[in-house]
Amino acid sequence: MLLDFSNFVDIFGFMLMSTVVTCFFIAGYVSYFNRLWGDVFIDGSSFKFLGKRIQLMIFGCMVGLYIHSAAMFYFSEHIAMIFHDIALFLLVFPFMYIGGYSKIERIIQLLSVTWVWCNHHYGPMNVGSNLNQPHVIVALLVTVILIVISQIPKVHYMIVYKWYISLMYFFVLGTLFWKTLPKVSMGIRMDPVTAWSAISLFMIMNMMVMFFWFNKSRNGIGKQFEKDLKIDALTKAYNFSYFESESKAAFTHAIQLHKPLSVIEWDIDHFKQINDTYGHLAGNFILTQVSSIVREIFKQDAPYAKLFRTGGEEFTIIVPNERIDKVLLNLKRAWDTIEKRTFRYKSDTINVTISMGGTTLKDEDSKFEDIYTRVDKYLYQSKRNGRNQVTVEGETVYYKSSKNGVMTVLTYFLQDVMCEVDNGFRKISAELLCDKYNALSNGWTKFNNGNNIILELDILEDMIKRNKNINNISLDIKLRDIYDCNIVERIIDFVSTHQEIDELNLEMVNIEKVKDWKIFTNNINLLREAKVFIILNEVNELKDDTNTNKLLKLVSGVKFNLQSCTEKQKSSINLIRKWVDCCELNNIDFILNGIEKQEDLEISRTCGVKYLQGSFFRTQEFPALR
Repeated sequence: MLLDFSNFVDIFGFMLMSTVVTCFFIAGYVSYFNRLWGDVFIDGSSFKFLGKRIQLMIFGCMVGLYIHSAAMFYFSEHIAMIFHDIALFLLVFPFMYIGGYSKIERIIQLLSVTWVWCNHHYGPMNVGSNLNQPHVIVALLVTVILIVISQIPKVHYMIVYKWYISLMYFFVLGTLFWKTLPKVSMGIRMDPVTAWSAISLFMIMNMMVMFFWFNKSRNGIGKQFEKDLKIDALTKAYNFSYFESESKAAFTHAIQLHKPLSVIEWDIDHFKQINDTYGHLAGNFILTQVSSIVREIFKQDAPYAKLFRTGGEEFTIIVPNERIDKVLLNLKRAWDTIEKRTFRYKSDTINVTISMGGTTLKDEDSKFEDIYTRVDKYLYQSKRNGRNQVTVEGETVYYKSSKNGVMTVLTYFLQDVMCEVDNGFRKISAELLCDKYNALSNGWTKFNNGNNIILELDILEDMIKRNKNINNISLDIKLRDIYDCNIVERIIDFVSTHQEIDELNLEMVNIEKVKDWKIFTNNINLLREAKVFIILNEVNELKDDTNTNKLLKLVSGVKFNLQSCTEKQKSSINLIRKWVDCCELNNIDFILNGIEKQEDLEISRTCGVKYLQGSFFRTQEFPALR
């Protein structure tokens, strides 16, 4: 009896000491991790960002993995149990944060947890390895599922801010792990006392985090715990999830206290074109810069205003206790500052404008959605009337020409391929092109990044719905897409679905880089059977060799770009004649592209060219900005 009591006292004393030491460690770890997470995803904008992000991954994965590995080789029994419990908790802890992490980082974190889990159930340091047993496999799957669904905002909110949900969550995770271990796991002899001691310690660590969460963070030591649920990681504006709750609270407050409430909605004009022209990183740069300008301007004169990111490039400002006419100057300053500011990303200069709509709470508004619907209507009115303007209560109060506010505009359009006949020119087909308009030079240039075959098919489908006369069309395709069986199948399905198309041509460049002739030839033959034909584009530099002869037997036409010729080549015109003769010999079409003026037309006639293409027949116009 005395011996049993002595054992109980020893175990109790050991657990108490372990709990105290663990709590001090967890408190320090959580404090540092929380500050590091905030530096990266809330305040990260300097050159130190990458280094801190690496530190964050080290603390989120490597520390837990190191403690697990060290305990595996240097400790056993109860001491090992404590260290493995800490390691497991540290690996699960990063999932108490939502947002910020990339998919790759989340996968690494999840794999780390899974690897440690499996290590404890299978391996030479275990006796009675049981990873292959059904109940253990189910426990592992449930653990992974619980961790994954913890990233759903509503679920995450309950785990973080409902203490009883949090305790239940960590109790289930701890039980799934410790109650399924084999007889000996990593030097720990498993028995009911050890298992429940480990589960209890696991939950105590969670309670320590919750204490820190609800006390220290609220006293200003680490408010990122709450911010991570409210802040958009990219723009630092409040996110849409927080907007949903805050907008209703602001509306209720205004109604109950009979206070005014203003709502402003704005977005960046032609943001997709910025992404397409300069890349998504440039688009992210513009989002952060523009939102920062708007936030700082409102912060000066309307400190209670809150900026929310409610869509991709769409933002909403809620201004409590103020009518819209009182913040009209803020709207003008934000709108005017952005319109006049020149944004520089790397070597590119990007001009940006925004469209805005504004309204104030009215007597007939019964819910916040009534205000939001109205302000959304006014934003749309600004965009519909030409963008780069501010509409308040249905009236345009500030306006500037959209064309002068946009540096580049991308547009897809059809350029005809013509055949010269006795009485003029006859259209035989058309090519879908993407051109870039530069407002500074007032001219069009070829946009080489526009040939995305999937996007082109979508655009073509839209054109077909609006114009049933499209029956012979050419699209640009990259060489690598011909090797992609999924893309080839998509093209064939498209043609079989749209019987309006008599013939679809795919124009390729860089065809001298063909490597795998077997796959290339097979896919081209599949396309040909579906009435999809290949045209070799920009053949100016093609050599007269075996590969060229192979290609000419597979394709239906060749396109030569006159504007790519040097002046010496233009004067001799021998190169064009050579290709005309070659195409006649192989019974395929020859198209001379780049006909821009009368002199180009004379060259085509001298060389006996039948099919022509270029701006000589129709000049691309500046697109309407709706």
